[in-house]
Amino acid sequence: MQPIYHSFLTVPILSLINGLILLAGFFYLGEFLQKKLKIEKIVIEVSEKPFQNILISVIFSLIILYPICLYAQNSQIILKVFSFSLYFFDILKIILNIKPILKIFFFNTKVIFDVNYLLFIVIFLGLALLSFAPVTNADSLDYHLYTAKHLLEYGSFPTYLTNFHSTYVSGPGEIMIALGLAIGSEQFGSILQCAGLISILGILKKYKAPYIFYIILFSSPVIIFFVSSLKPQLFTICSSVFAFSLIFLSKFNKKSFLNNYETKKIILILIILFSSILIKFSFILSAFLLSFFLILKNYKLK
Repeated sequence: MQPIYHSFLTVPILSLINGLILLAGFFYLGEFLQKKLKIEKIVIEVSEKPFQNILISVIFSLIILYPICLYAQNSQIILKVFSFSLYFFDILKIILNIKPILKIFFFNTKVIFDVNYLLFIVIFLGLALLSFAPVTNADSLDYHLYTAKHLLEYGSFPTYLTNFHSTYVSGPGEIMIALGLAIGSEQFGSILQCAGLISILGILKKYKAPYIFYIILFSSPVIIFFVSSLKPQLFTICSSVFAFSLIFLSKFNKKSFLNNYETKKIILILIILFSSILIKFSFILSAFLLSFFLILKNYKLK
């Protein structure tokens, strides 16, 4: 019996290549959005700017695509057009200029002989290779891929009473998987989970954390589980860490409210937190606590 998503896949090696090209498309889209929305200064406060490109582009893409998938008819056409547009735009961008995308890598010749640095590189490359593997996680095959396929075929989320998970538990995370399937990549969801770790790398690099701290974080066994599946929790965890950094590590200035800089920062934080709830409802507790501290921290600024 063929997998339920077989009709959307290409040759296995092309499935991986297509997923990587689409990921690079999100990278360039994030670079564009940071400039267009004028949030570069906000990002630079807590992270190296290129490291947040993918996170920003995914979150703002979901803000547009999720309501479309919920309410618009024939939304599968919009998903396919969006995916292919991003795919071919990235190919053109790579041909014209490949330098910006190289910034997401963490190689540094000054520390090439540092044992902790080399160990971290091995761990991170291992996680990346694990995310490149075909999807074998039972939960991913059962309803994550099924929901993504349903979105591409019918343009809506499943509404079957006999399929509890696909009907009541699925959300924006499956839209990203559907975008991958649209170009023939089953691994795109897991590649995106691994790419979420790049956001944390940007924060650690900004504050020059020791490499032993990188090793402790990225060698956690639970990361191996999330990277090898399509479950969107890891990417949501990384986005919550970015929101946490903006709340506790950046400075809020009363004078900046006059030019809407701080207001824009608060809106960005709330968008990240609310999107995490939509992707996985279990994040409602952490989102509530972070929102509470955000309000508390800015109470005096009014």
